[in-house]
Amino acid sequence: MTIRLFFLVATLAVGAAFASAQASDFDAGVRAAFDTYVKPWLHHAEIQDALRTQNAAHAALTADEISARDQRWRAEGGGAQFDEIMAKSCSSFMLDQQERTGGLIVELFVVDLKGLNACQTVITSDVLQGDEPKFQVPMSGGATGEIIEEMEWDDEIGSFLQKISRTITDKETGEVIGTITVGLVIDLL
Repeated sequence: MTIRLFFLVATLAVGAAFASAQASDFDAGVRAAFDTYVKPWLHHAEIQDALRTQNAAHAALTADEISARDQRWRAEGGGAQFDEIMAKSCSSFMLDQQERTGGLIVELFVVDLKGLNACQTVITSDVLQGDEPKFQVPMSGGATGEIIEEMEWDDEIGSFLQKISRTITDKETGEVIGTITVGLVIDLL
């Protein structure tokens, strides 16, 4: 009986180590894709100016005002708020960058210090990201904050997606001014 238990525990340990190594390989691929396709333009004027402008405009927003915006977004499926964000030059800039990846990146959104979308390439289910780990974890990590989320199946594209979120820093001061979330198609990594 103890020999069987030993082999069961050993098998589980080897399986866990294998799964961890695979996750680590995926994480490395996700980071490499981010560093290749996204990091080079995070200090571009389109992104920096959009975050500086929105952070200044939203500095005095209360939690109730943020919640009301999010509720309106959800009720309207984005509605006028989404249209306003998509009309920004930073959203057009990011869409151009996304298209240059040949389908590897299918989602980009930049979030201000209040946790609200500032620029994006696709509709999101809500405008408030500040209550989610994709915002909270990178923000708690300062200038090098990052989270790689669990893979998830996306019916729309028929593939698994992996999302990575990192902080964005002001290119002049080095201060954190927001975050970016990137959705990557696993099959193309």
